[in-house]
Amino acid sequence: TNGSTMHQGWITMFVELLTPEESIAREMVNILPPPDQNFELRMICWEVKGADPDLDYSGLADLYVLTFLTEGGQDVSKRVRTDTHFRASDQKASWNWRFKFPVTLKHNSKAWRLHLQLWDMDIDFNDYAGGCELRLDTWFKKTYKRKVTDSRYWDPLAPDSGFYNPSEDKALEAKHGKLVQKHDQMAFDSLKDASESLLAGGTRGALAAAVPGTAEAQAAKFWVRLSKTEKSDASNQGEPKYCGHLLVSLQLVPEAMVEQVPAGTGRAEPNANPFLPSPTGRLTFTLNPFKMLYRVLGPKLCGKLSGLMLALGFLAILYYMLPVLAGNAVTGVVQKTVLQVPQMGNIASVVTIVLFLWMLWGCSVFKEAIDLARWMLARTGMCNGKSC
Repeated sequence: TNGSTMHQGWITMFVELLTPEESIAREMVNILPPPDQNFELRMICWEVKGADPDLDYSGLADLYVLTFLTEGGQDVSKRVRTDTHFRASDQKASWNWRFKFPVTLKHNSKAWRLHLQLWDMDIDFNDYAGGCELRLDTWFKKTYKRKVTDSRYWDPLAPDSGFYNPSEDKALEAKHGKLVQKHDQMAFDSLKDASESLLAGGTRGALAAAVPGTAEAQAAKFWVRLSKTEKSDASNQGEPKYCGHLLVSLQLVPEAMVEQVPAGTGRAEPNANPFLPSPTGRLTFTLNPFKMLYRVLGPKLCGKLSGLMLALGFLAILYYMLPVLAGNAVTGVVQKTVLQVPQMGNIASVVTIVLFLWMLWGCSVFKEAIDLARWMLARTGMCNGKSC
């Protein structure tokens, strides 16, 4: 334009030269893009394993999952979350929570991302415990072009799924496995997990076939690896840190079938297609105060408190015994120097007490007590890590 020879791009078009009679006889070609297709994306967050054990000083964590959907870098859904698994232990947590997102697929849709984030809930600020990003472009594009009219689950491990992560860290992959792994339906970490799942109403294998929609949902589960980057850690130098694996399943339901296969959000009614059992490993009430305290505080913090109580007990005993021992020591010195009576037993006892205190100071009991006191001061904001 305006005499410029600079390249300005390309225009794709076609031109037909017709006579007036041909233009009347031949119908015009409809070049409108295909209509939009509406779906409901259903994502079930089942459980997590291998979560970061250093989220809380107690060794336990209050975990929940936050998720949202984006298109072209823009949020197209609200940020929603599961309920909280309070005092999760053994680096595991369970939710069995269903999310539902309305999705409109267009001919020019691109950059669909499902974001999954694991958080540890605290009184002051929640701690980010890892996350991942699922790329749904290929799945959505194929669904749109094929004009799918039935509900289908996503298999990210299929050869034509198109799922990839260009920022995949090879060192992390070699140590902790692929970004996505297939779920073994019949595998349990322990007999306790298997019994809790059965009592909660979980169905696997042959039992799943008796519940409508459950067998297909069980087969569609897959583990996705969670990670986070800690740039503040000088030793880590910004490398991704492994934060566990999250078990999820994704399903696209056409708008016309939403009423035919109803499903509630979370575990609310109608709890179907598939049925979601109660989560396992949750905190339960017991009349045993020691067992309840152990479940709330966790084994790590209970060990610290036990060390602190033991140290305070030793100090209390020494507080009441020290005047007596000091008096005996002074009496022994007077008898030896003035009365010239050898009383080596008292001096030996004093030496024994000093050695005992020196050994006690070097043992882990006092170290655990000091570490606990520093942590409590840091949590209340009375001091930082350097001043403590």
